[in-house]
Amino acid sequence: HASAWDPSVRGLSPVAPVRAAQAHRAGPSSSAASAAAATSTGQQAPGAAALQLRDLSSNVLWLLACRRAHGGLSTALDRGDARAVEVGLSRLDSLLRLSSMLSGLGILRPARTHEFCQRYVERLFHENVRRGLDAGAVIPGSTKGLHASHLLRIKMEPSVGQLMEQEMKHRDKLHMAVQKGFAGSRKLQLHDEDLTGLPENLRKQWVSRFGSWAAWRKAKYSLLVGRGTMAKVMPFCQSASTRERVFEAYYSQFA
Repeated sequence: HASAWDPSVRGLSPVAPVRAAQAHRAGPSSSAASAAAATSTGQQAPGAAALQLRDLSSNVLWLLACRRAHGGLSTALDRGDARAVEVGLSRLDSLLRLSSMLSGLGILRPARTHEFCQRYVERLFHENVRRGLDAGAVIPGSTKGLHASHLLRIKMEPSVGQLMEQEMKHRDKLHMAVQKGFAGSRKLQLHDEDLTGLPENLRKQWVSRFGSWAAWRKAKYSLLVGRGTMAKVMPFCQSASTRERVFEAYYSQFA
């Protein structure tokens, strides 16, 4: 699935690649006519190449695409071409927004490497915006494809910007810790008498697949204490001591 960059929308437009493919099947003369028509209607910016989704299928490929966009933007800034600067900023910003979606889908992995690449490209983006503001190629309120939040971060005092970055890092760290607590990291070894009241269909998920051959286990049941285990043990288990152990083990992970 090929997608082209549409500078007027700050995103991706599938129209131009489809027409280009139709023109390619029709022949060279038709391709030239279609390209001229697309340029005249403003569906694709001059010099904006189509982007294949496979070009963003890994952290390295996504970073290379960002570097190419950064190079085109730097060239436009050197020439003082306000229109090309607008297109370059839109493309780089779209790549940044796409990366968040692709990372959420698990395409750009590992996550720690992607976070490093994301911060690097964000720094390049803000440096280019600052260059454009100093050169007069970027005009707040007139330049398309540039969100006001980017201008706000650039116009802030360095100390305020550092505080906001630290706040974002701490917030991300808190979010990861909470998610880790929900998933569970501690295990409890329990016996049949500890799980009195729990139906057999709930117990069997904590039994080793090797059954009695699992000599390394200290007990029959090994519970990973996460949110799912809490939801299954607390309502049904008739052993007060087991409920107490599960409760303490679960909430101690958030300490």
